[in-house]
Amino acid sequence: ICRRRRLRAACGGLAAVAALGLGELALRARQLARVEARDRDGWHRFDARLGWRPEPGWTGEGTLPVADPAAPPVRFAVRTDARGWRHDAAPAPAPAPGTLRVAFVGDSFTFGYGCAVEDGVCARLERALAGPARAAGWSAVEVLNLGVCGFGVDQMRLLVEDDALPLRPHLVLVGVIDQNFRRALRAISNTGHAKPRYTLAGDGGPDGLRLWGVPVPPPPAPGAWRWKDHPPGGGSFLLWQAGELVERARVAAAGGSEGARLRWRLGRALLLDARRVAAERGVPLAVVLHPIRGERAATDPYRPLLGALEPDVPLLDAVPAAEVDDREALFFDDGHPSPAGAARTAEAVAAALVDRGLLPRPGP
Repeated sequence: ICRRRRLRAACGGLAAVAALGLGELALRARQLARVEARDRDGWHRFDARLGWRPEPGWTGEGTLPVADPAAPPVRFAVRTDARGWRHDAAPAPAPAPGTLRVAFVGDSFTFGYGCAVEDGVCARLERALAGPARAAGWSAVEVLNLGVCGFGVDQMRLLVEDDALPLRPHLVLVGVIDQNFRRALRAISNTGHAKPRYTLAGDGGPDGLRLWGVPVPPPPAPGAWRWKDHPPGGGSFLLWQAGELVERARVAAAGGSEGARLRWRLGRALLLDARRVAAERGVPLAVVLHPIRGERAATDPYRPLLGALEPDVPLLDAVPAAEVDDREALFFDDGHPSPAGAARTAEAVAAALVDRGLLPRPGP
């Protein structure tokens, strides 16, 4: 009898191991996909730290999708400087004496996707700040466009430290939309590019951040098989998915609150950590919340959440600037800000900097 029991227990254990193994293989297979052709936006190149970044000295056109399938796509000129940023001339390593330098970090909303460089939010903010900067004692102002299409708040955190702060700005702005927080949860972007990823441990503060996936592996050739996403640092897909289920249950227990979701808790820690590295160099950092076309339900939860980071991370909320009768004219069909929308955002950010006393003043 004892022998039979031991045999049954052994068979049961083997069956459990086999079931777990099959489950692991099934989850891995579900994440497999063939690599598609490279990003349609040809000004991007592989970067082992960030996943991708703009190609230096690139000149060409971007294509903006339109809602009407019979209408031709909208094309817009793209030029990058010797550093890869969307300027006609690369900024000097340090600002000229008397020049207020603002580094604007973000994604395609900051980059100005669909707009000519002079019509994007960075160029318009530079013009909007010209008068207030002179009134504050500056002789000139420059707003550096450090927007990279498709970035998450995790990549923005790295960009603040690696690219923005070495340019010795007097102020760093981080422009966000709701998608930036979702992107930070992925090891593979929705365009198929591998990217760095942070995980969060402990009480959810910046001290619990851990960076994975750096150096980022080079992109495989189109047609090769790869995972659409995978656990941070490798490991079991079963445990990864089990953790996702636990996360969903915890959020449900909190009533579905955005503030309880990992994407916000991680994003909050990343923004606070970006503020920390900026403060270590004596540079203030603020967050710009971009308005989104027809998606207030997605934007609204982040307004109080980002506002709760005050005073450590000031919020420059540009969403109200888009609450006008001609709201649709402020966005292209794909949701990116039109030149009119970029102007609204720039004006709102400039006004907030002045009204709240956040515009830096020249040193002694």
